[in-house]
Amino acid sequence: MTSRSRHGRLQRIIEETLSDTQEKTGVQADELRRLWRKYLSPHRRIMTGVLLALAAWASVPYFFAMTHRYLIDRVLGPGIAGDQTVDEQLLPALLLGLWFVFGVNMLLHTVNLVCNWIASFFTLKIGRDVALKLREQLSHKLDALHLGYYDRTQTGRIVARVQADVGQIQSTITRHLAHLLVEPVKLTVGFAVLFWMDWRLARILAVAAPLYAVVFVLLRPRIRTNSMAQSRTTSRLYGLTAERLGAIQVVKAFGNERGELGLFGRHVHNGVRLAQKQACYNQGLSFAASTVSTVAVAAILLHGLTFVRHGLHGTTLGSVVAFVQLTQQVFLPIQTITAMAAVLQTTMVSLRRIFTLLDEPSPSMSGRIRLSGMTGKLRFDRVTFSYPTQTVPTVRGLTFNVEAGEHVAIMGPSGCGKSTLFNLLLRFYEPQQGQIFVGGVNLLDAEAGSLRRHVRYVQQEPFIFSGTIAENISYGYPDASDAEIAAVAKLVEMHDFVMGLPDRYDTVIGENGMGLSGGQHQRLALATALLTNPDVLLLDDTTSALDAETEARIRETLRHVMTGRTSLIITQRIATARSCDRIIVMESGAVAQAGTHEKLVMTDGFYRRICEQQDAL
Repeated sequence: MTSRSRHGRLQRIIEETLSDTQEKTGVQADELRRLWRKYLSPHRRIMTGVLLALAAWASVPYFFAMTHRYLIDRVLGPGIAGDQTVDEQLLPALLLGLWFVFGVNMLLHTVNLVCNWIASFFTLKIGRDVALKLREQLSHKLDALHLGYYDRTQTGRIVARVQADVGQIQSTITRHLAHLLVEPVKLTVGFAVLFWMDWRLARILAVAAPLYAVVFVLLRPRIRTNSMAQSRTTSRLYGLTAERLGAIQVVKAFGNERGELGLFGRHVHNGVRLAQKQACYNQGLSFAASTVSTVAVAAILLHGLTFVRHGLHGTTLGSVVAFVQLTQQVFLPIQTITAMAAVLQTTMVSLRRIFTLLDEPSPSMSGRIRLSGMTGKLRFDRVTFSYPTQTVPTVRGLTFNVEAGEHVAIMGPSGCGKSTLFNLLLRFYEPQQGQIFVGGVNLLDAEAGSLRRHVRYVQQEPFIFSGTIAENISYGYPDASDAEIAAVAKLVEMHDFVMGLPDRYDTVIGENGMGLSGGQHQRLALATALLTNPDVLLLDDTTSALDAETEARIRETLRHVMTGRTSLIITQRIATARSCDRIIVMESGAVAQAGTHEKLVMTDGFYRRICEQQDAL
């Protein structure tokens, strides 16, 4: 592959990555000021101590240079005769001078080590605290976000922000904050000292340094673009990995392992290509800095030794040696900043991605009425709602009542808005038009937390956490006793199964209930819901995975446990619907039919067709 084709391929990767709609970063903010104001400024005192330690650490190389000049001009020079032999009369003074230089150098090394340890220890603490605060805020934000955000964003990409991006910021603070603080100071002080020592030689450095700045300015936009592409590629990998692992059974069932491996490989190779390009940029900057430094040092040596040879401007050999040594010290900050350029660009991208997530609008949930229960009537009054990713309303003008303690079956074809009712009742979403009332209280005026404490939702495909069976059952009531857990397990016909396991209720189950059958999933979710003794039960086709005999037992159990509770059951089973007080049939987001089984079976419509299909006429 030619160099031109490789460049074209890389450019396409960058363009494709930056056009990813799931990675739009929104309005640009002043990330560094925000980082300082909210996360670093609370550590002002520690950072002041770090700055003092760094100031002492940064000054050590200049003292080393001064001791070398003193050694050459004041100790070795007078103590050595022209034939390079030591004058015996000056030997004591020479030895004293050597011991003095040795002692000063040891002291400087000690100061250097202590200051370096102080800076490293406290920057490690600052980095850890900033990462902890960011992850706590991200956790709170993820809990508060509207469900619509999760509808349009891959889980893996969210994980990338919490783990990879926060980790990048922590690494930068821990490993590079000291350099970011001290290198500009060393650069400024270095130029000042060099001009104080010999402004004639320092002019060479003043001409050479801007040449590097020109190279950096030219490459900076490319480095930033490449860093953004790298970060987004990493995010894609997180998203792809989480999604495919979650669907591993589907992948294997369709025999598509090679296809998924190829897709994953392409993303990995794209990341490698971007990393190689970033390394090229870094090497280019380092090469530029090294070239400028080498040329500058050579020019300074040439002019300095010329001054010494001809006795010009009082320049001594020791001052030239010290000047060259300090010149290299001045270029070290430039090379260090160069090496950090890509890291800083990547960190800025990570900062923006984190702040974009933190700035994601959250539902206000501004209701202030604390519900002590939900024993009143539920009423939907001309409710219209459409999901953020859709333009056609899922429910439109929906109106119906559910009396306190009534058991209502919700039926209808797929996509008619049945599950949306539950999302609206729990205030996962809020209607664009119309109102929902419970006991005369508008749900928008109710405190979301108190609302959800009295409602329990059992999904059609419930999520089971990795952990013990007891931990899953008591998820909504962590203080439940063993007896309470066992009692509710008996209600859902699960106790006997659990007691047959080696560790009984302490048996550990895998992520999302690996090791449990579909029916056991549903029974475990029912037990979790019933343990909290809710006023309202929302059951989303919970018996669909059960065999006929177990379904009949569970139905009888539900009839018992739902006594005195308002219950809404989404179902396509006529047997379940008949056991309810009333049946509501939805079509196209609105109520199409309502009444008892006896009434609806006599009317042409969806319900009668389902009865015919299930031989339930």
